[in-house]
Amino acid sequence: MENLEPEWTSGRRWLVDPEPILDIGSSLQDPEQQLYLVGDVVGSGDDLLIVNGGTSQILRYDLAGNLKLRIGRRGSGPGEFSRLSGLYRCGGDTLVANDFSRMVTLSPAGGFLRTEPVRRAPGEGSIRVRGVTADCSTFVLSPGVDVSPELGQAGRRSTRFTWGSLDGTERKDIGAFPTREVVTRIVEEMAQPVPLPWGADGAWAIGQGQFHIGSTDRAEIRVFAPSEGLVAIVRWAAKAQPITEQDRQLYQARREWLLEAFPPAAPVAAPLDEYPKIPDKMPLFRSLLLDDAKNLWIRQYPRFVAGRPDLFDRDVPMRYTPPSGLEAERWTVLDSGGRWLGEVETPLDLVVRSVYRNMVIGVWKDSLDVEHVRAYRLRKDS
Repeated sequence: MENLEPEWTSGRRWLVDPEPILDIGSSLQDPEQQLYLVGDVVGSGDDLLIVNGGTSQILRYDLAGNLKLRIGRRGSGPGEFSRLSGLYRCGGDTLVANDFSRMVTLSPAGGFLRTEPVRRAPGEGSIRVRGVTADCSTFVLSPGVDVSPELGQAGRRSTRFTWGSLDGTERKDIGAFPTREVVTRIVEEMAQPVPLPWGADGAWAIGQGQFHIGSTDRAEIRVFAPSEGLVAIVRWAAKAQPITEQDRQLYQARREWLLEAFPPAAPVAAPLDEYPKIPDKMPLFRSLLLDDAKNLWIRQYPRFVAGRPDLFDRDVPMRYTPPSGLEAERWTVLDSGGRWLGEVETPLDLVVRSVYRNMVIGVWKDSLDVEHVRAYRLRKDS
Protein backbone atom coordinates (compact mmCIF):
# COMPACT_ATOMS: atom_id res chain seq x y z
CA MET A 1 0.00 0.00 0.00
CA GLU A 2 1.24 3.46 -0.96
CA ASN A 3 0.28 6.38 1.31
CA LEU A 4 0.84 9.80 -0.21
CA GLU A 5 -0.78 11.77 2.60
CA PRO A 6 -2.31 11.08 6.03
CA GLU A 7 -6.01 10.47 6.57
CA TRP A 8 -6.29 12.90 9.46
CA THR A 9 -6.91 16.58 8.91
CA SER A 10 -6.27 19.37 11.40
CA GLY A 11 -9.79 18.94 12.74
CA ARG A 12 -9.61 15.16 13.14
CA ARG A 13 -6.68 13.62 14.95
CA TRP A 14 -5.58 11.82 18.12
CA LEU A 15 -4.35 13.77 21.13
CA VAL A 16 -2.64 12.59 24.31
CA ASP A 17 -3.59 14.41 27.50
CA PRO A 18 -0.64 16.32 29.04
CA GLU A 19 -1.24 15.00 32.57
CA PRO A 20 -1.18 11.31 33.57
CA ILE A 21 -4.27 9.47 34.77
CA LEU A 22 -2.11 6.81 36.45
CA ASP A 23 1.28 7.04 38.17
CA ILE A 24 2.93 3.88 39.54
CA GLY A 25 6.24 3.94 41.39
CA SER A 26 6.05 7.17 43.33
CA SER A 27 8.97 7.64 45.72
CA LEU A 28 6.39 8.27 48.49
CA GLN A 29 5.05 4.72 48.21
CA ASP A 30 6.30 1.57 49.85
CA PRO A 31 10.02 1.30 48.92
CA GLU A 32 9.39 -2.29 47.85
CA GLN A 33 7.15 -0.93 45.09
CA GLN A 34 9.77 1.39 43.63
CA LEU A 35 10.65 0.56 40.06
CA TYR A 36 14.11 0.15 38.56
CA LEU A 37 15.14 -0.90 35.05
CA VAL A 38 11.56 -1.16 33.85
CA GLY A 39 11.18 -3.23 30.70
CA ASP A 40 7.95 -4.18 28.96
CA VAL A 41 4.60 -2.92 30.23
CA VAL A 42 1.79 -5.18 29.01
CA GLY A 43 -1.97 -4.69 29.35
CA SER A 44 -3.97 -7.75 30.32
CA GLY A 45 -7.66 -7.42 31.07
CA ASP A 46 -8.09 -4.76 33.76
CA ASP A 47 -4.44 -4.94 34.80
CA LEU A 48 -0.99 -3.77 33.78
CA LEU A 49 2.00 -6.11 34.06
CA ILE A 50 5.35 -4.42 34.52
CA VAL A 51 8.71 -6.09 33.96
CA ASN A 52 10.83 -4.73 36.82
CA GLY A 53 14.35 -5.67 35.78
CA GLY A 54 15.90 -4.37 39.00
CA THR A 55 14.22 -7.11 41.03
CA SER A 56 13.73 -9.70 38.26
CA GLN A 57 9.99 -9.66 38.88
CA ILE A 58 6.77 -9.08 37.01
CA LEU A 59 4.49 -6.73 38.95
CA ARG A 60 0.73 -6.83 38.37
CA TYR A 61 -1.17 -3.60 39.05
CA ASP A 62 -4.81 -2.77 38.49
CA LEU A 63 -5.73 0.31 36.47
CA ALA A 64 -6.14 2.30 39.68
CA GLY A 65 -2.45 1.77 40.48
CA ASN A 66 -2.86 -0.83 43.24
CA LEU A 67 -0.27 -3.60 43.42
CA LYS A 68 -2.05 -6.95 43.16
CA LEU A 69 0.74 -9.48 42.72
CA ARG A 70 4.51 -9.94 42.53
CA ILE A 71 5.45 -12.72 40.13
CA GLY A 72 8.81 -14.46 40.50
CA ARG A 73 12.09 -13.44 42.05
CA ARG A 74 15.76 -13.44 41.12
CA GLY A 75 17.23 -16.92 40.53
CA SER A 76 17.34 -19.79 38.05
CA GLY A 77 14.99 -22.24 39.70
CA PRO A 78 11.23 -22.81 39.43
CA GLY A 79 9.28 -19.59 39.91
CA GLU A 80 12.42 -17.48 39.39
CA PHE A 81 13.88 -15.30 36.65
CA SER A 82 17.59 -14.92 35.98
CA ARG A 83 17.67 -12.49 33.02
CA LEU A 84 14.12 -11.30 32.48
CA SER A 85 14.14 -9.37 29.20
CA GLY A 86 10.61 -9.38 27.79
CA LEU A 87 6.96 -10.18 28.34
CA TYR A 88 4.48 -11.21 25.64
CA ARG A 89 0.73 -11.81 25.72
CA CYS A 90 -0.87 -14.55 23.65
CA GLY A 91 -3.84 -16.91 23.70
CA GLY A 92 -6.09 -14.30 25.23
CA ASP A 93 -4.40 -13.35 28.49
CA THR A 94 -1.73 -16.06 28.71
CA LEU A 95 1.69 -14.53 29.37
CA VAL A 96 5.10 -15.66 28.13
CA ALA A 97 8.18 -14.27 29.88
CA ASN A 98 11.50 -14.17 28.04
CA ASP A 99 14.15 -15.27 30.53
CA PHE A 100 17.09 -15.26 28.08
CA SER A 101 17.72 -18.96 27.38
CA ARG A 102 14.31 -20.15 28.47
CA MET A 103 10.68 -19.12 28.11
CA VAL A 104 8.30 -19.15 31.06
CA THR A 105 4.56 -19.47 30.41
CA LEU A 106 2.27 -17.91 33.00
CA SER A 107 -1.48 -18.25 33.49
CA PRO A 108 -3.68 -15.12 33.32
CA ALA A 109 -3.65 -15.17 37.13
CA GLY A 110 0.17 -15.17 37.17
CA GLY A 111 0.74 -18.81 38.05
CA PHE A 112 3.76 -20.60 36.58
CA LEU A 113 2.56 -23.15 34.00
CA ARG A 114 5.77 -24.35 32.38
CA THR A 115 9.38 -23.44 31.65
CA GLU A 116 10.90 -24.39 28.31
CA PRO A 117 14.56 -24.06 27.30
CA VAL A 118 15.34 -22.43 23.96
CA ARG A 119 17.11 -25.09 21.89
CA ARG A 120 19.05 -24.61 18.69
CA ALA A 121 18.17 -26.39 15.48
CA PRO A 122 21.00 -28.29 13.72
CA GLY A 123 23.54 -25.84 12.32
CA GLU A 124 22.33 -22.85 14.34
CA GLY A 125 24.64 -20.81 16.53
CA SER A 126 23.28 -18.47 19.16
CA ILE A 127 19.54 -17.84 19.09
CA ARG A 128 17.27 -15.15 20.50
CA VAL A 129 13.51 -15.13 20.99
CA ARG A 130 11.87 -11.94 19.69
CA GLY A 131 8.18 -12.66 20.27
CA VAL A 132 5.31 -15.13 19.99
CA THR A 133 2.24 -15.46 17.77
CA ALA A 134 -1.27 -14.71 19.01
CA ASP A 135 -2.14 -18.37 19.61
CA CYS A 136 1.08 -19.05 21.62
CA SER A 137 2.08 -21.80 19.18
CA THR A 138 4.95 -20.23 17.22
CA PHE A 139 7.84 -17.98 18.18
CA VAL A 140 9.78 -15.40 16.20
CA LEU A 141 13.46 -16.29 16.49
CA SER A 142 16.71 -14.78 15.26
CA PRO A 143 19.35 -17.51 14.98
CA GLY A 144 22.99 -17.07 14.12
CA VAL A 145 25.54 -14.30 14.53
CA ASP A 146 25.51 -10.99 12.65
CA VAL A 147 28.53 -10.43 10.39
CA SER A 148 30.43 -7.16 10.84
CA PRO A 149 32.50 -5.20 8.24
CA GLU A 150 36.27 -5.32 8.10
CA LEU A 151 38.34 -3.35 10.63
CA GLY A 152 38.00 0.38 10.01
CA GLN A 153 35.12 -0.05 7.57
CA ALA A 154 31.45 0.87 7.88
CA GLY A 155 28.54 -1.31 6.79
CA ARG A 156 25.14 -2.69 7.65
CA ARG A 157 24.82 -5.86 9.69
CA SER A 158 21.99 -8.24 8.87
CA THR A 159 19.80 -10.42 11.05
CA ARG A 160 17.87 -13.52 9.99
CA PHE A 161 14.42 -14.13 11.44
CA THR A 162 12.45 -17.37 11.46
CA TRP A 163 9.17 -18.74 12.74
CA GLY A 164 9.87 -21.74 14.93
CA SER A 165 9.42 -23.85 18.02
CA LEU A 166 11.44 -23.61 21.22
CA ASP A 167 12.66 -27.21 20.99
CA GLY A 168 14.48 -26.56 17.69
CA THR A 169 12.44 -29.05 15.64
CA GLU A 170 10.48 -26.51 13.57
CA ARG A 171 11.86 -23.63 11.55
CA LYS A 172 10.31 -21.57 8.73
CA ASP A 173 12.46 -18.79 7.32
CA ILE A 174 11.13 -15.22 7.27
CA GLY A 175 14.27 -13.73 5.77
CA ALA A 176 17.48 -11.81 6.45
CA PHE A 177 17.09 -8.07 6.94
CA PRO A 178 19.56 -5.18 7.26
CA THR A 179 19.90 -4.03 10.83
CA ARG A 180 22.44 -1.76 12.55
CA GLU A 181 24.96 0.24 10.54
CA VAL A 182 28.31 -0.10 12.30
CA VAL A 183 32.02 0.59 12.12
CA THR A 184 34.48 -2.08 13.22
CA ARG A 185 36.90 -0.58 15.73
CA ILE A 186 39.38 -1.83 18.32
CA VAL A 187 37.64 -1.95 21.69
CA GLU A 188 39.46 -3.51 24.65
CA GLU A 189 42.11 -4.92 22.28
CA MET A 190 39.49 -6.66 20.13
CA ALA A 191 37.83 -5.77 16.81
CA GLN A 192 34.21 -4.99 17.67
CA PRO A 193 31.28 -3.36 15.85
CA VAL A 194 30.45 0.17 17.05
CA PRO A 195 27.25 1.90 15.88
CA LEU A 196 27.83 4.55 13.24
CA PRO A 197 26.50 7.95 14.37
CA TRP A 198 23.15 8.55 12.65
CA GLY A 199 23.48 5.14 11.00
CA ALA A 200 20.44 3.19 9.83
CA ASP A 201 19.09 0.23 11.77
CA GLY A 202 16.34 -2.35 11.64
CA ALA A 203 13.14 -2.06 13.67
CA TRP A 204 10.43 -4.64 14.22
CA ALA A 205 7.26 -5.35 16.16
CA ILE A 206 5.36 -8.58 16.73
CA GLY A 207 1.68 -8.79 17.53
CA GLN A 208 -1.66 -10.20 16.46
CA GLY A 209 0.11 -13.13 14.80
CA GLN A 210 2.17 -10.95 12.44
CA PHE A 211 5.76 -9.75 12.19
CA HIS A 212 6.36 -6.15 11.08
CA ILE A 213 9.86 -5.05 10.08
CA GLY A 214 11.50 -2.09 8.39
CA SER A 215 14.82 -0.37 7.80
CA THR A 216 14.91 2.99 9.57
CA ASP A 217 16.23 4.82 6.49
CA ARG A 218 13.18 3.87 4.37
CA ALA A 219 9.50 4.72 4.85
CA GLU A 220 8.48 1.12 4.29
CA ILE A 221 7.23 -1.68 6.53
CA ARG A 222 6.96 -5.34 5.50
CA VAL A 223 4.41 -7.56 7.21
CA PHE A 224 4.74 -11.35 7.49
CA ALA A 225 2.44 -14.10 8.76
CA PRO A 226 3.45 -17.69 9.65
CA SER A 227 1.39 -19.47 6.99
CA GLU A 228 1.20 -16.86 4.21
CA GLY A 229 4.70 -15.36 4.33
CA LEU A 230 4.84 -11.75 3.12
CA VAL A 231 1.29 -10.38 3.34
CA ALA A 232 1.80 -6.62 2.93
CA ILE A 233 4.24 -3.86 2.06
CA VAL A 234 3.23 -0.46 3.42
CA ARG A 235 4.84 2.84 2.46
CA TRP A 236 4.18 6.42 3.50
CA ALA A 237 5.57 9.78 2.42
CA ALA A 238 8.36 10.88 4.75
CA LYS A 239 11.30 13.24 4.42
CA ALA A 240 14.60 12.63 6.21
CA GLN A 241 15.94 15.54 8.25
CA PRO A 242 19.45 16.82 7.40
CA ILE A 243 22.23 16.48 9.95
CA THR A 244 23.22 20.03 10.85
CA GLU A 245 26.23 21.57 12.52
CA GLN A 246 24.08 21.96 15.63
CA ASP A 247 23.48 18.19 15.61
CA ARG A 248 27.22 17.57 15.39
CA GLN A 249 27.84 19.93 18.30
CA LEU A 250 25.21 18.11 20.35
CA TYR A 251 27.00 14.82 19.67
CA GLN A 252 30.28 16.32 20.84
CA ALA A 253 28.71 17.81 23.98
CA ARG A 254 27.06 14.54 24.91
CA ARG A 255 30.23 12.61 24.17
CA GLU A 256 32.20 14.87 26.52
CA TRP A 257 29.53 14.47 29.22
CA LEU A 258 29.66 10.71 28.82
CA LEU A 259 33.45 10.42 28.96
CA GLU A 260 33.67 12.63 32.03
CA ALA A 261 31.13 10.42 33.81
CA PHE A 262 32.40 7.11 32.40
CA PRO A 263 35.89 7.25 30.78
CA PRO A 264 35.87 3.57 29.64
CA ALA A 265 33.26 4.53 27.02
CA ALA A 266 35.89 6.37 24.93
CA PRO A 267 36.45 3.56 22.34
CA VAL A 268 32.74 3.33 21.53
CA ALA A 269 32.15 7.11 21.35
CA ALA A 270 34.90 8.48 19.14
CA PRO A 271 35.10 12.02 17.73
CA LEU A 272 33.11 12.31 14.51
CA ASP A 273 36.22 12.83 12.38
CA GLU A 274 37.47 9.35 13.36
CA TYR A 275 34.59 7.59 11.59
CA PRO A 276 35.07 6.60 7.93
CA LYS A 277 31.82 8.36 7.01
CA ILE A 278 28.90 10.22 8.57
CA PRO A 279 25.49 10.21 6.84
CA ASP A 280 24.08 13.47 5.46
CA LYS A 281 20.59 12.77 6.79
CA MET A 282 19.05 11.22 9.87
CA PRO A 283 17.13 7.96 9.85
CA LEU A 284 13.37 8.39 9.45
CA PHE A 285 12.35 6.44 12.51
CA ARG A 286 13.73 4.66 15.56
CA SER A 287 11.30 1.89 16.62
CA LEU A 288 7.90 0.24 16.08
CA LEU A 289 5.04 -0.54 18.44
CA LEU A 290 1.72 -2.36 17.89
CA ASP A 291 -1.24 -1.31 20.03
CA ASP A 292 -4.17 -3.44 21.15
CA ALA A 293 -6.28 -2.23 18.19
CA LYS A 294 -3.64 -3.49 15.70
CA ASN A 295 -2.46 0.03 14.81
CA LEU A 296 1.27 0.35 14.10
CA TRP A 297 3.03 3.23 15.88
CA ILE A 298 6.30 4.35 14.27
CA ARG A 299 8.55 6.45 16.51
CA GLN A 300 10.08 9.25 14.49
CA TYR A 301 13.84 9.60 14.91
CA PRO A 302 14.51 12.03 17.79
CA ARG A 303 17.19 14.69 17.44
CA PHE A 304 18.10 14.59 21.14
CA VAL A 305 19.79 11.16 20.79
CA ALA A 306 22.63 12.96 18.95
CA GLY A 307 22.99 10.17 16.42
CA ARG A 308 23.67 7.49 19.05
CA PRO A 309 20.39 6.18 20.48
CA ASP A 310 22.29 3.22 21.95
CA LEU A 311 24.08 5.72 24.24
CA PHE A 312 21.82 8.75 24.57
CA ASP A 313 18.22 7.62 24.18
CA ARG A 314 15.85 7.87 27.14
CA ASP A 315 15.53 4.13 27.58
CA VAL A 316 19.28 3.46 27.93
CA PRO A 317 19.71 2.01 31.47
CA MET A 318 22.92 3.86 32.34
CA ARG A 319 23.32 6.29 35.16
CA TYR A 320 25.91 8.25 33.19
CA THR A 321 23.55 9.02 30.32
CA PRO A 322 23.17 12.81 30.06
CA PRO A 323 19.73 14.38 30.57
CA SER A 324 17.65 14.33 27.40
CA GLY A 325 16.06 17.73 27.98
CA LEU A 326 12.41 18.57 27.58
CA GLU A 327 11.44 17.32 24.16
CA ALA A 328 8.20 15.65 23.16
CA GLU A 329 8.26 12.85 20.62
CA ARG A 330 6.20 12.26 17.51
CA TRP A 331 4.82 8.98 16.26
CA THR A 332 3.49 8.14 12.80
CA VAL A 333 0.41 5.90 13.08
CA LEU A 334 -0.75 3.34 10.50
CA ASP A 335 -4.01 1.47 10.99
CA SER A 336 -4.37 -2.32 10.78
CA GLY A 337 -4.99 -2.09 7.03
CA GLY A 338 -1.84 -0.06 6.41
CA ARG A 339 -3.53 3.33 5.99
CA TRP A 340 -1.45 6.28 7.16
CA LEU A 341 -3.62 7.98 9.76
CA GLY A 342 -1.34 10.80 10.90
CA GLU A 343 0.96 11.79 13.75
CA VAL A 344 0.63 11.69 17.53
CA GLU A 345 2.76 13.69 19.97
CA THR A 346 3.52 11.96 23.28
CA PRO A 347 4.23 13.69 26.63
CA LEU A 348 7.58 15.18 27.59
CA ASP A 349 10.29 12.72 28.63
CA LEU A 350 8.03 9.67 28.42
CA VAL A 351 9.54 6.42 27.14
CA VAL A 352 6.47 4.83 25.56
CA ARG A 353 6.14 1.10 26.26
CA SER A 354 2.57 0.32 25.11
CA VAL A 355 -0.74 1.72 23.94
CA TYR A 356 -3.65 -0.06 25.62
CA ARG A 357 -7.33 0.76 26.11
CA ASN A 358 -6.89 4.27 24.75
CA MET A 359 -3.98 4.95 27.09
CA VAL A 360 -0.39 5.75 26.16
CA ILE A 361 1.73 4.00 28.80
CA GLY A 362 5.42 4.47 29.43
CA VAL A 363 8.30 5.09 31.80
CA TRP A 364 9.04 8.53 33.24
CA LYS A 365 11.73 9.60 35.72
CA ASP A 366 11.26 12.18 38.45
CA SER A 367 13.83 14.69 39.75
CA LEU A 368 15.31 12.00 42.01
CA ASP A 369 15.82 9.69 39.01
CA VAL A 370 13.11 7.34 40.32
CA GLU A 371 11.30 5.44 37.59
CA HIS A 372 7.52 5.66 37.30
CA VAL A 373 5.09 3.93 34.97
CA ARG A 374 2.60 6.52 33.80
CA ALA A 375 -0.55 6.26 31.70
CA TYR A 376 -2.00 9.16 29.71
CA ARG A 377 -5.46 9.29 28.14
CA LEU A 378 -5.45 8.97 24.35
CA ARG A 379 -8.32 10.94 22.83
CA LYS A 380 -9.25 9.83 19.33
CA ASP A 381 -10.94 11.95 16.68
CA SER A 382 -10.31 15.07 18.75
